[in-house]
Amino acid sequence: MQKTYTAELLGRIAKANEAVLSTLELSMEHNLPISVQSNISLNRLAELGARDADIAWPIFQALWKELTSTTAKQARPPMLLSADGLSHIGRLSEYLAPSMHYIHAHDLILVDHFISHLSGAETLPNGGMVLAVDSASNRPFSPSLDLAVKQIGIREATGKTDLPLYDEDSPYDRVDERVVSTLRSADVMKLQGFSREEARTMLEYYAKSGMLRADITDIMVKERWTLAGGGNIGELEKGSVRTGM
Repeated sequence: MQKTYTAELLGRIAKANEAVLSTLELSMEHNLPISVQSNISLNRLAELGARDADIAWPIFQALWKELTSTTAKQARPPMLLSADGLSHIGRLSEYLAPSMHYIHAHDLILVDHFISHLSGAETLPNGGMVLAVDSASNRPFSPSLDLAVKQIGIREATGKTDLPLYDEDSPYDRVDERVVSTLRSADVMKLQGFSREEARTMLEYYAKSGMLRADITDIMVKERWTLAGGGNIGELEKGSVRTGM
């Protein structure tokens, strides 16, 4: 259950969504390990789970049930369910089963919760988006995820759906069917880094707002763009705004 992680997640949910969750009240009875007021706000419910890791998972379950309710008197808002670093959860975890075999990340409860929605096995009854992000940096080797993304492109371009469970260009790579099947109904949007012209625009914005104290020259733009890995916005900001140079 990863109790501590679940508690931290509840704390972040409460903090990021306080304006919305503080206006929504409990609408049904839940089998919780603690007593709560019948009209407690969902924000307060999340905070209770964040403070005690031992009750975090049942609190999370209750919160999710409330947010996906279609019968509550107070309309539940659409949700964004997202995860960064998708390739990190598409492999074996470092948890050991009693048999001394490593547990697949998809068998961890929170990961399974996310994956079941990403695959379409579970839905968001009140609408919303399930978004998974992967990056080319700080990324473990993941031939299964690479194959899944590649086959989505083939599916969108040709309409083919009966694609083999291996990469014809790398037939000897081990492929995890669980990872590939997760993304069979997903769509992919590929994002590239900023161009030099776009990087100049951002640097000029930083300079005009006072966050960057430097003259924006062609040489400076070329240098910062290169150091930012060819236009990675996070690295561009880190190398410019945070240094104040």
